[in-house]
Amino acid sequence: MSIRLGAKTALHLASEGRFSTLLRKIGHRLHEGWYQEDVSYGLRRDLQAPFTAPAAKAPIYVRQIRPEDPMRWLA
Repeated sequence: MSIRLGAKTALHLASEGRFSTLLRKIGHRLHEGWYQEDVSYGLRRDLQAPFTAPAAKAPIYVRQIRPEDPMRWLA
């Protein structure tokens, strides 16, 4: 997040009286660093419109965790 965008967000939150949110965001920035390069995307669609999911390009299987599975990703 640029400093300019951060300042704009801070002013907006302060003008709405949302000081707890503002302090939380400031604390997060101090902890993570001011010059972090991250990008977020949001997707939106009309949930009332019919939708048929396209077929996956690769097969996807869902199964329960087994004892022999590596558990590193759960930590």
